[in-house]
Amino acid sequence: MKITSIGPIVVQELKDAPRATGKPFASPLAQELENYMKLTPAQRIREAVLKSLA
Repeated sequence: MKITSIGPIVVQELKDAPRATGKPFASPLAQELENYMKLTPAQRIREAVLKSLA
């Protein structure tokens, strides 16, 4: 049994949704998730550290 991350799957489904409906992303949260998933691991860590310092 292989366990994989669901992040790329979710992002792909979000990318396919607008094409299927012809509408842009329904929520800013979906767009935020897509932007987060595009970050490299180093960028994600940097973002987490900066948020913890605020």
